[in-house]
Amino acid sequence: MLVDIGERSLMSQFGRPPAHSTLLRGLQGSRTLTVDETEGFAVLGGVINLTVEDNKVHFEINRLAADRAGLKIGSRLLSIAKIVKQQDHGRKS
Repeated sequence: MLVDIGERSLMSQFGRPPAHSTLLRGLQGSRTLTVDETEGFAVLGGVINLTVEDNKVHFEINRLAADRAGLKIGSRLLSIAKIVKQQDHGRKS
């Protein structure tokens, strides 16, 4: 689901992991907040991934993906999130 909120958009793709890589590549450079609940989503380039541990909802944030999308994430939110790094899938720099 893509929700247009002015200059930025919100994208959620719950439960469709095979399409994540293609979807995220297509959104690179856009001002889109991507959110999902699939293991590895933030590592693949999504901004926020929701997780459940011991019946509690937690979340992971990919700061690089947020920066690329021009999104600023507050320090209070970052302090309670698990920060993950994006995989480069073997690409040469």
